Amino acid sequence: MMNRNKEKIYLRAMFVLLIALAFSSCIDDNRNDCGEVNIRFDYSYNMLSANALSGQTNYVALYIFDSSGTLIMKEVSGNIQITNDYAVRTSELKAGKYKFVAWAKSDHLKADEADFKIPDMTVGASVLTDLTYYLKRTAGTQQHELNNLLVGMTDVEINNLNTTQNVVVPLKKINKKIRVLLLPYSGSSELDINNYTVSIVDRVGNGHVNYDYSLLSDEAITYRPYYAANIVPQTAEALHPDELQKAAVVELNTSRLLVHAVDTDNPRLQITTKDNGTEIVSVNLPWFFSLTGMESHKSWGLQEYLDRQDEYVISLFIDESPGTLPENAWIRATIIINGWVINNIPVEM
Repeated sequence: MMNRNKEKIYLRAMFVLLIALAFSSCIDDNRNDCGEVNIRFDYSYNMLSANALSGQTNYVALYIFDSSGTLIMKEVSGNIQITNDYAVRTSELKAGKYKFVAWAKSDHLKADEADFKIPDMTVGASVLTDLTYYLKRTAGTQQHELNNLLVGMTDVEINNLNTTQNVVVPLKKINKKIRVLLLPYSGSSELDINNYTVSIVDRVGNGHVNYDYSLLSDEAITYRPYYAANIVPQTAEALHPDELQKAAVVELNTSRLLVHAVDTDNPRLQITTKDNGTEIVSVNLPWFFSLTGMESHKSWGLQEYLDRQDEYVISLFIDESPGTLPENAWIRATIIINGWVINNIPVEM
């Protein structure tokens, strides 16, 4: 019996050793076919087209998949200050074709709902299609502020010519912040955010993101504000009685905004009255945001603009004067998005 137990232990040890050798490609006596690879991460897919990784993230994870799509190496940083020069180095890759896939995230928000669900990946067992990012939500509704999440991938061919090979993994940000200001047409009138329900509705669903930044099939998602408040001037601010005395503000955090060919599939900003549910705003959000693009950025196209821009401010002016019907309150509306003024917006868009 003792001999059989020793034999089993020996066989298990040999099996583990063989697995380790299989996935540590360059751990052998001849290291001439192993060159060093220096991997950096670049978040220039933004409005300035300049690397802004520093300050956006605290964690960076790198996954390396072989030509069959099997995970052969992973490196996850600790909770550190990530700079634009952050890099991962390895000399354990033989010549061949690989996919380098990465994610980077912040952790300033500690609530569980602040993060996308990222799967645990196991070297030698996990495959490329296992790596997806899922937005946490409750009954199809997401109303929490999100930590930053950036993802990216690149195809790499390792040549191992006894020199250091530099690889850059480009990253793109998934989450978007949208701040909506509700302002009265008359400076002396006041608005109360408690009288309105503000939502962004994505009927197709945009909360399941693939390793390559594309969207996977998902359920419809309704985004609700994680922040809502009535803003009044500070005590030290002396305002004329006819000037604006109060504004209503909400902020929402969404996943990636995708432009669809069918208008009804596009995410929409919806505002209703709480007392009777009257819909007073329903707008095609991608088209709405397209009005804010600088002419110098027109070469990007709408989808690229939406992917690069990660924060929006929308100002809506409401006429709540006596006798104004709720359904007509927005007819005389001026809308400001990121500083751009748009007049005479129709009620329905």
